[in-house]
Amino acid sequence: MIQALQLVGANSEPGKVILDCVKKISGLVPPGSVTPQDKLVVLQKLGMEAQKAGQQMQQMRAQQMQGGGQPGGGQPGAHPPQMPAGA
Repeated sequence: MIQALQLVGANSEPGKVILDCVKKISGLVPPGSVTPQDKLVVLQKLGMEAQKAGQQMQQMRAQQMQGGGQPGGGQPGAHPPQMPAGA
């Protein structure tokens, strides 16, 4: 669930659903094994990680839109240069 949250971002609609599910699942943990403060800390960390991942995804999308998303500056779908047969 954490990886899915990172992919979609905590502020997106799917991210909000995932966070809600995490909160509900955390309610199933036996009392005393995890304190409410522990739950809060974990949820805050998840939210921060998801936000950071969302920002990174936006940056990557922006780079792809500008044509800088391919290593070596190649065009999407282009084949790498071939070495001469005698080399």
